[in-house]
Amino acid sequence: MTLDISLSDDRHLCRLAPAPGAELDAAALDALIARLVAARAAMAPAQAATYDPHAPGGYDADNLLWDTAPDPSQRAVALGVHHPGLGWISLRLTRAQIEDLITSYAFSLDTLMRHGGTVPANRPPEPAPEPPASAPVPLRHAATRGAR
Repeated sequence: MTLDISLSDDRHLCRLAPAPGAELDAAALDALIARLVAARAAMAPAQAATYDPHAPGGYDADNLLWDTAPDPSQRAVALGVHHPGLGWISLRLTRAQIEDLITSYAFSLDTLMRHGGTVPANRPPEPAPEPPASAPVPLRHAATRGAR
């Protein structure tokens, strides 16, 4: 299938020109999704750099499929999370980033438990307590993650 994808000069609009009567099999649809994702990555405004679980436009997957694999060429571990429509989404994490992730999960679990297993939707979670002296290095602002 032929589909022209272009961005406006100000990068705020994506123009699509599909062929009339086009039909896509799964592989062609995957290729189209990849092209659309690349176009969105080039658009303005950029996607938010911080995670908000309540923001519209996110993708949830509840099939609990994830996997890890060493990536010696990057001196990292790949973390793959499976989405039923998008397929595998992966991150390459260094040891320091993995330690940050473990700390973040520990703080989030602590917050969750302080609220009886749930965080009320109408108020943000309370800040986590200061980690003990033996805890891994605390998280940095999201914009600096991955810069180690």
